[in-house]
Amino acid sequence: MVQPHLLLTALMLCSSPACSPGSPVPWSPGHQLKEILRLLVQLQMTPSHKCLDDNRPEFRLTIQKTEATCVNQLMLQHIFNLFKTQEARAAWDTQVLKELLSRLAESLEPLVKSREEPVFCTQPRLALLKYFRSRFSYLQKERYSSCAWEVVREEVRKSLSHISDFHTEVSN
Repeated sequence: MVQPHLLLTALMLCSSPACSPGSPVPWSPGHQLKEILRLLVQLQMTPSHKCLDDNRPEFRLTIQKTEATCVNQLMLQHIFNLFKTQEARAAWDTQVLKELLSRLAESLEPLVKSREEPVFCTQPRLALLKYFRSRFSYLQKERYSSCAWEVVREEVRKSLSHISDFHTEVSN
């Protein structure tokens, strides 16, 4: 039996102009998100367990399944902004970082062109803004150390993975 919240999410997905007859196929997050997640894993240079004793704040991003579709563009844009900085270029493998930024830009392009943000996206937008501000602040406070970057990379990977899981549930 299909869960009611999944039906609601699917209904919201297809209530946008991008899903109307004659419109191009809406952005499909499956492959793009998996590729971005793969690259985020590939960026890892410091084993995460070495950074666990780091006195870091608890990063929490609470997104409901029904909000996952409206946060795609915002999440990808914030990740792009985080990893396109000069500090990121100094911290990560240049080739993998370049590929990650390229994939993020490719994924953002159709979203920017076809996305009309529904009214219900206000809360997730504010949550994402707070979430990424806390990451930038943490990196600054830790002087962009390798452990700080690793903590942020892993937290971003986890959050993006949850959104990818929501989309997988909806599409199945």
